[in-house]
Amino acid sequence: MRHCVARGIVLQKTFLVTAVLATSISGLAQAAKQANNQPISPGPSAAPPAFTNAPTYIDYPLRKLSAAVPTLNGMKADSNQDQLATILSKVGEAILKSLSTLPNLSSREDVYSIVLSRDLGLTNSTLGMEEAPTLTDLETQLLRSRSIEFNYLVLFDHHADGATSIKELRTDFKNRMVGPSVNGVAPHNFGFAYQWLLLSPANQSEFRFRYLGQQRMDNHKTFVLGFVQIPSQVKVPGTFIWSGKEAPFFFQGIVWIDQSTFDVLRLRTDLLSPVPSVHLLQMTTELHFRSVRIHGFGAGLWLPSEVVIRTAQTDSIVEELHQYSGYRFFHAESRLLP
Repeated sequence: MRHCVARGIVLQKTFLVTAVLATSISGLAQAAKQANNQPISPGPSAAPPAFTNAPTYIDYPLRKLSAAVPTLNGMKADSNQDQLATILSKVGEAILKSLSTLPNLSSREDVYSIVLSRDLGLTNSTLGMEEAPTLTDLETQLLRSRSIEFNYLVLFDHHADGATSIKELRTDFKNRMVGPSVNGVAPHNFGFAYQWLLLSPANQSEFRFRYLGQQRMDNHKTFVLGFVQIPSQVKVPGTFIWSGKEAPFFFQGIVWIDQSTFDVLRLRTDLLSPVPSVHLLQMTTELHFRSVRIHGFGAGLWLPSEVVIRTAQTDSIVEELHQYSGYRFFHAESRLLP
C-alpha cells in the first residue's frame, strides 16, 4: 500500500478550543475566551443543505446506532428523556468548576501516526459512513508504528471577570517549540484532547441531545448521551482547508458521563456529513479521560489519557493515537525556546 501525503487542515473552534489537522503545524492552538458563560461569536453560520438533511446519531434507532458505534454494545437503553436536562445542567456545572481551578500543566505525549492511501468503495450502509476498523483495533495497529515524544503543555489564564482562556502547545524535551517536523514526522492532529468543553453551558445551545441510557464504562457507571451540532446555531464552526479551498464542517457524537461526578469519561465524535468540496469523507475521534493526582494540588484532576483519530479524504487516510502521561505543574518561570 503506497503512502500518501495528507494536505488537509482542520481548524476546530466551536467549543472553546482550536484543533489543527495538518501535515505540518505551528505547535500552537489558542482557545476563545469564555466570559460569563457566553461564547465569542461573529454570528450564526450558514449551513449547506447537505448538513441539515443528514441522518444523525440522535435520530437513528439504537440498533443502527450501535452498529455504527460498537462501543455502545452492552448499554442499557432508555428512551425516556426526563433525565436529560438535569444531566446536561450537572455536567455543565462540573466543567465550569474544573475550568476555574485547573493549573498550568505539562505531560508527556506519545504520538503514533500512519498515513495511507485509501481503498475506494468501502462504505457502511448503517449511517453512510466508510467502513473502518474499530477504534480499539486501530489503537492496536497504531501502537506497532513508530512514536514521537513531546512535552504537551496546557496553559490556563483565569481572568477576574470569570473568563478563562486556554493555550495548547508542544515542545521537545529541551523546551524548544515544535516546528513542522520532528525527525521527519509531524503530528497530524492537535487540540482534540479538550473536546469535553463542548458540553459547557456556553456551548450546549449549539447542539441537540438525546439520552440513550446507562452503561458501565472503564469501571464507572455512566449516563450515555448522543449529540448533534445544529449548523445554524454554531457561531464558529470548524473549518477544513485543503488545496486552497476552505469549508465548514459540523459533527455529531456520543458522550459517556460519570453518574456520580458528572465528569466526561469518554467522548466520540464523527462528522455530521461528508464535506465534498474539500474531499473530507470521515473524521472520527475517541477520547478517554481519567482522574489524575498531582503532587501539591489537593483535588484530583479529570484529564485526557488518550485520543484516537481517523481522518479520511478521497485518496488518503490519516490514523493517529495520542497518549498522555506524567502530568505535572508547568511553572510560569519555565522558558520556552523558539
